[in-house]
Amino acid sequence: MSAQKQSVTLHVYDVPDANQYIKIMSPDLGVFHTGVEVYGKEYSFGGHPHDFSGIFITTPKDIRSLSVSDTFKYKESKLIGYTELTEDSIQQIVTQMGAKEFRGKDYNLIRKNCNDFSNAFCKRLCGKGIPKDINNLVKIIAQYPWLEKQIPKEFMTPKTLENNVKEREKRDKQMLNKPNADNKESNDNNKQ
Repeated sequence: MSAQKQSVTLHVYDVPDANQYIKIMSPDLGVFHTGVEVYGKEYSFGGHPHDFSGIFITTPKDIRSLSVSDTFKYKESKLIGYTELTEDSIQQIVTQMGAKEFRGKDYNLIRKNCNDFSNAFCKRLCGKGIPKDINNLVKIIAQYPWLEKQIPKEFMTPKTLENNVKEREKRDKQMLNKPNADNKESNDNNKQ
């Protein structure tokens, strides 16, 4: 039994603080965040310092989940194509991509960013990548490494991903402390 066709839509967000200066130099360039919507969920990629997935899910076009300030502004949506994959199959793809290719520590605004994830994800879902012009600026910046150092840190980890990381760290810490509590209890019993 095949799944019903689902649209695969790319949501593009402008980064106004950066783009106000970039547009002066070239109206065709800009810094953009992207996410891919399928089955009513938007999948994106962001950075954090850990070895687990940097892929996160938000409500489509929810800019408040991306930043605490006005870092991002919704720009447009583009239909990339359609997929017949089930929602479960898509979740498996996301899990696999997050475990291997798109871990938080792998994020780099120039070499592996949200647009690279959106491109790879769209190709897996419907066989088509995102428009090439969305990531043009990073190709230019890659030629001048000193420019990368000028990019504000808040562009690296979206708010929703930051919250996910904090929750994961809290769970991991609780799990680490639990065996220690069991060991302490065991050691206390051995002393008696």
